[in-house]
Order: sequence, then structure tokens, then C-alpha cells
Amino acid sequence: MSPFTLIIELVGPEYRTLVGIGMDIPFAVGEALAGVLAIFLTEWRSFQYISSIPIFAMLLIYFVIEESPRWLITKAKYKELNNLINKIAKVNKIKVPEDIKLSVSEAISSKPQTKDSFLLRFKKSQKTANKQSTASGKHN
Repeated sequence: MSPFTLIIELVGPEYRTLVGIGMDIPFAVGEALAGVLAIFLTEWRSFQYISSIPIFAMLLIYFVIEESPRWLITKAKYKELNNLINKIAKVNKIKVPEDIKLSVSEAISSKPQTKDSFLLRFKKSQKTANKQSTASGKHN
């Protein structure tokens, strides 16, 4: 999965535009630095070796970024989903809504017949939580 899609799935709707644009900034900076680096490294092999270092550093991201919650749902990995939801809630300093906890615990204890049924319940839970937070004047 592309990093853009993964990050956009994890960010709330109000920040998606900002995060999407923010993901392009390192690319633009890297392009500018490539020109500056080419001025100082006149031999193309040296330039190639030095400019490939950031690519190898990006391989470490595999060990840092969590799986997508949607992917976990489609693969019926509900225990991992529960851990991820709790981790996201802890980072955001919010409590996981009870209906989401209930949906995940039901999915863990009795695997649904279809994967879509859990996904639909999860989406319904999100809509309910959004309506409740809008009614109370709070935003997630």
C-alpha cells in the first residue's frame, strides 16, 4: 500500500488536506537538494551512491508504521485491530467509544460470517460517534 493512502486513512477528515500536502514537501526539498548535491559531486557514481542513502533509510519505515485499520478488518485480524485502536486512542488522548469496543470484542469472540458485516458495523459506529460529538460541540 502506498504511504500516502496509509497516512490518509489514519488521519482524521479535518486534517487530510494538510497532511496530503505536507507529504509532498519532503519530495520538493529532496529535488532541490539533488541539484545542490550535483553541483558538489561532479562524478556521477559518487552522486548516485550519496543520493541513494535516503532510499535505504526509508526501508526502516516498514518497522515503524502500523497496518491500516481497514486492511486489518478485511483480513479479519480483529485482535491486532483492537490493539491498534487502543494505541491510536492513547496517542490521541481519547477514549475508544463503547460501541466500537463492543463491535471489536464481538468480532474477536465470534468471527462474523462475512467480513463486510463487521466493516458495516464499524462504519455505523463511526457515524454514531460523529453525530454525538457534533451534537455535543466536540470534534474528534
